[in-house]
Amino acid sequence: QTLADELEAIEAWCDTLEDHELRAIIRAHYLLGDSWRRCTQRILNYDYTDSAKFRVYRYFGLVNRNKCTD
Repeated sequence: QTLADELEAIEAWCDTLEDHELRAIIRAHYLLGDSWRRCTQRILNYDYTDSAKFRVYRYFGLVNRNKCTD
């Protein structure tokens, strides 16, 4: 597979997400390279928090007792 094929597959998967904010966060962070802080500020309109990261990590089941591991 080429990088373009993988990008297309990721975009297609993102399109299946019902939560539009989660979809925007995943695209911004993983595809466009925005920092978690930037995603939180731009998409969720919060300052200086890890809210975007926690939303994604919760979606993938990576959060345990409200703690996140990078």
